[in-house]
Amino acid sequence: MNARDLERVIANFTRFDASDLALRTRALREAGFIPGRQGKAIDLGADHVAAVLIGVAAAPRPANVAAQCLLFSVLVGGTGRTFAEDLAQVIAAPERAGRVAWVRVCHTAPQAEIAFSHPSQIGLEVVTYLPPQRDDRVAVGCIRSDATIDGAFLHQLSIQLKTGGAFIAVEEAV
Repeated sequence: MNARDLERVIANFTRFDASDLALRTRALREAGFIPGRQGKAIDLGADHVAAVLIGVAAAPRPANVAAQCLLFSVLVGGTGRTFAEDLAQVIAAPERAGRVAWVRVCHTAPQAEIAFSHPSQIGLEVVTYLPPQRDDRVAVGCIRSDATIDGAFLHQLSIQLKTGGAFIAVEEAV
């Protein structure tokens, strides 16, 4: 899957249009989050797909997508790993992605969450990611603005990345 393929998949299932997504991936490419250059299709790895998803979810506008991607990529969870590392691990493994209920990225405070379901347990395990040097003066507040990535979408995206096109075939058959 290259950046253009990823843009198409995201555009098919979200409110983002193709031109908005092209601006975002271009900014991420120029900032070094994804490989390649304009006009040259290079396959993306799970870490690149994670960067694009973080950029789309964290940045309300394409103009600040690289800065927001950098800010949210380094958030640290209870796992000791960063948000970008854990999200890339989920995307790289369809069996793990299938356990994700949702991924939430908060716009009003640098915070992210990945919620995992367990077949043998009731409820969710939520891993929360916060800045490494947390400023306690920043109030999280009662009113939040956030973006949520659905677990089923993430699972299908993971399958497509692993199989190189199964998601498109399923999409065309529907």
